[in-house]
Amino acid sequence: VMIAGLDEGKSRVSLSTKILENYPGEMLENMSEVMNSAEARAERARKKLLHHSNGN
Repeated sequence: VMIAGLDEGKSRVSLSTKILENYPGEMLENMSEVMNSAEARAERARKKLLHHSNGN
């Protein structure tokens, strides 16, 4: 699970596993594979988000 968003005004945190999936529904089809490789998938997602936040 990764943090998908923060709303400090309402004190809310949005969580999601979607960003860890290689394709929509992967978590439902093969949760053990997604969880086993979650660290690598999370790092890939962080890099992608950082790249987008830098305007690239």
